[in-house]
Amino acid sequence: MIYGNLFQLGDISLLKYQILQLRRYGLKRLFGFIFILLLISMVFMSCEDVNNGSPDISITGKSEASGDDGSLSNGDLIDFGNVYSPIDEDLSFTIGNAGDSDLTVSSIVLSGSDVYSLPTNPAPVNIPVGEEQVFIIRFTSDITGARTGTVTINSDDPDESSFQLSLTGYATS
Repeated sequence: MIYGNLFQLGDISLLKYQILQLRRYGLKRLFGFIFILLLISMVFMSCEDVNNGSPDISITGKSEASGDDGSLSNGDLIDFGNVYSPIDEDLSFTIGNAGDSDLTVSSIVLSGSDVYSLPTNPAPVNIPVGEEQVFIIRFTSDITGARTGTVTINSDDPDESSFQLSLTGYATS
């Protein structure tokens, strides 16, 4: 009986000691762990906005994939469809700036077939944050057949400085 009471007292003393140690060191560890988690989350939040302080180009228009006006991705195909000569087919596109600083479009260049033209080339142009600039690509051909080309929009966007769209159309009489 005496040994049993000492054992129980020993267990209680050991339990109190462990609680004291947990309070003393466990809370420090817990707060340290929480502090580290806060630091990590702050680092991830600061890395989340890659475009902090930089321009971000966005292009909208009609693509072959969507069939209607919407956001275009670098490399999308723009299909003018069947264009009846001598009628011109114009498609309009909007360059937007979704970044945190002004976007400078240095040039809009057409290459490939000479059936594509820019009736009014707005480049070079400075597009403020949240603003847009419209440009038109025209398809004109007197010769029947398929025509392909490329439009390249050069800007100071850090991750899409050369935004390209493939162009296709079929001239028919």
